[in-house]
Amino acid sequence: MLTNYSDNPRPALKPPGYPTTPDESGWKSPFQRASWGSRGGSPPGGPKAD
Repeated sequence: MLTNYSDNPRPALKPPGYPTTPDESGWKSPFQRASWGSRGGSPPGGPKAD
């Protein structure tokens, strides 16, 4: 998935209109945490599990 949104200067990590309110983990959404987790990486906010 490449940056597909010309109006977004940063790499597109969420689809347009996706909720951006942080959940209890401090990250944007469970969707993004799962996306990062599947890559074996850690989101900037840090996952709940160490």
